[in-house]
Amino acid sequence: MIGNDIVDLRQARQESNWRRPRYLAKIFTPEEQQLIADAHRPTAMVWLLWSCKEAAYKRWASEHQQRSFFPNKIEVQGFQQVQETGLHHAAADGESSHLPYTSSVQIMGHCYTVHTFLKGDLIHSWTLPEEKKLLLRKVDALPCSTLSEATRSLVYKHLEQCFQWSPADLSIQKNEQGRPFVYYQNKQSPLSLSLAHHGRYGGFVLAGSEHFL
Repeated sequence: MIGNDIVDLRQARQESNWRRPRYLAKIFTPEEQQLIADAHRPTAMVWLLWSCKEAAYKRWASEHQQRSFFPNKIEVQGFQQVQETGLHHAAADGESSHLPYTSSVQIMGHCYTVHTFLKGDLIHSWTLPEEKKLLLRKVDALPCSTLSEATRSLVYKHLEQCFQWSPADLSIQKNEQGRPFVYYQNKQSPLSLSLAHHGRYGGFVLAGSEHFL
C-alpha cells in the first residue's frame, strides 16, 4: 500500500487563508505549529506538513479501508531536509528551489516514512512500505480542465515507456474504497499505484517488486 499527495502552492494560496484564527489548531499539533512559526517560509511549511499528512493518510486508509480524515490526529515528526541546508535558509516564497525532505508520520499507532520535495510552487510527498520498490514517480503540469483524465494518461504514457505496455491494453480501475489499480489486458497487475492532482499539477507513484526494475 502506498500514498502520495501534491500541492500547488499557487492554488493553495488562493483557496485557503491559513493565517485566520484557529485554522492551524484544527489541522496541526502544537509542535507542528511551532515549526510553522519558526520557519523562514511559513506558507511553504504549512503545505509541506499538510502534504506529509495527506500522503500518510492515503496509505493508512488504503491499508485499513478507512475514509475518515482527522489531520490534527496525524503527527509529523522529525521533519528535516535531506541536504544540509534547512528550510529556514531557503529562498523566499515564489522563488525557484528544489528541496528534498524526509519525515516520520504517526497515524493511529502506525509510523510511516514520508519523502517530500519542494520545487518552486510544487510540493510532492509519497510513502511506501520497505518491501515495495519505487518504480516510477512523476509529476507534470497538466491541463487543468481535465486534470483527473490527464493524470491517468500520464500513467499510461510512462507504463508504455518503461514496460512497453500498449495504452490500448491498459486501464485504471478503483475498488469500493476508491483505491486505484493498474489493469493490463483486463487482468489486475501486481503494481501498486497512487494518484494525486491539485491546481496545475497531476502525478503518480508506482511501486512493485524487484522484477519490475
